[in-house]
Amino acid sequence: MVKEQVKKELLRIENALTDANHNIRNATANIYGLTKNRNEIVIKNIEVFTSILVKWHPTLVKIFFWVCNKYPGEVVITCGYRPKGTGIHSILPLPALDLRSRTFITPENVEQDINTNWKYNHPTKLHLQVCLYHRSAKCKYCGNKFDVDPKIGVLSSTTCPKCKASKEYLIDRGPHFHLQVRNETKEV
Repeated sequence: MVKEQVKKELLRIENALTDANHNIRNATANIYGLTKNRNEIVIKNIEVFTSILVKWHPTLVKIFFWVCNKYPGEVVITCGYRPKGTGIHSILPLPALDLRSRTFITPENVEQDINTNWKYNHPTKLHLQVCLYHRSAKCKYCGNKFDVDPKIGVLSSTTCPKCKASKEYLIDRGPHFHLQVRNETKEV
């Protein structure tokens, strides 16, 4: 009789723990924008959504879907086309996307995986990476954006390379993936 009650109580506790674990996973997914085990792609906000409604470079489309299939439910687009900007995000067809890195368990491994499978197939560009896992900062004073250490971010000794503004004027934009293609980019 006592054995049967203990078994029932253990089963009840096991079910309660399973339910609690499921609720914690869902809550974490909602906080970080994760969609694990779902066939979804998350877009950071309405501005980013409108920034990707442009013609994409055909190879960027291939790489993006390759990443989505390889890492289902982990892809969050954080930047696309910047019409008033300069640089790679201001070119059409769109050759670059930024993806949130915190949704991946080991971002360094994802960067390595992408760069192992996709290469620039041009003799003068073999040293370039298709995927760059990096962290950037923005200067509130002059607007300059620059890379900082991916794990640490903006240090107390960090200054803007353009205007030499101190840490108080710097915004840590967080780590992310930058996917960039050129006409010579090929799957290995």
